[in-house]
Amino acid sequence: MKARDIAELVGGQLFGDPEIEIVSVADIRRAGPAQIAFVNDSGTLPDTNASCVLVPIGVEPADSITFISVEKPKLAFSHIAALLHPAKIREPEIHETAIIAKDAKLGTDLFIGAYVCVGEGSEIGDGTQIRAGAKIGDNVRIGKDCAIHSNVFIEDGCMLGDRVILHSGVVVGADGFGYVQDETGAYMKFP
Repeated sequence: MKARDIAELVGGQLFGDPEIEIVSVADIRRAGPAQIAFVNDSGTLPDTNASCVLVPIGVEPADSITFISVEKPKLAFSHIAALLHPAKIREPEIHETAIIAKDAKLGTDLFIGAYVCVGEGSEIGDGTQIRAGAKIGDNVRIGKDCAIHSNVFIEDGCMLGDRVILHSGVVVGADGFGYVQDETGAYMKFP
């Protein structure tokens, strides 16, 4: 994507080469050629090898780098990242190794990956993607267009709204309230 196209997309003012090609986003200190980064304050720009930098309105652009001046650089960066690095959406499928309770209610256009377990009485909304190894407990409600990545555990009775993203290793609904001491001085797990 050309710098001029990015400036137009985020409603910013371009300073520098409008033809620079941007292929990915990066942190300002780690960015390299063909990458765009951002700074959120109007202080001194850190050293960067980024091809383009989003800066707040009022920052004086340097001659050696292409800048796009915008009101909210971090927000503009988020929009660009979503465009250059779109979420991976798999075609609807229920893998043959998935174990799904007979009374589970499944929406349409689902992707349920290898070794996923869906418990009794659970409901999964339309367009949701559940990746390999995820465990959905009993009586769980998952909304529409969610992304449940590999090895996520959603324990019994939990509920997720629409468009929720849970990354690998997340556990929802686990014990977590600590321990309580009884009259004898022994500790018991507090649910």
